[in-house]
Amino acid sequence: MVFTLYALPAIRPVNHIVDDGEMVILTHEGAALTAQAQQAGAEGVVVAYEADGIDHCTRLGWSVVATGYCHLVTDPQDVARYRSLIHPWLISNV
Repeated sequence: MVFTLYALPAIRPVNHIVDDGEMVILTHEGAALTAQAQQAGAEGVVVAYEADGIDHCTRLGWSVVATGYCHLVTDPQDVARYRSLIHPWLISNV
């Protein structure tokens, strides 16, 4: 995920799903993107997202780039549902 932080591009790896045409990412309360989205309010934060897959044997792959506005999900039922659907690829022991 790419967004602007202190007038510079910031890039963060994120986990995502696509749900009913909406891209949903997993973040946490202390994340820079979360803070930016909270400050932006209803307007949202302009972001860019890139995902790809490459087969190293065949050297074939795909890439998708999307741009749009990032908004916080605040409905408790939606938050619980998305948390159950998004499986982090990074597991922390902390």
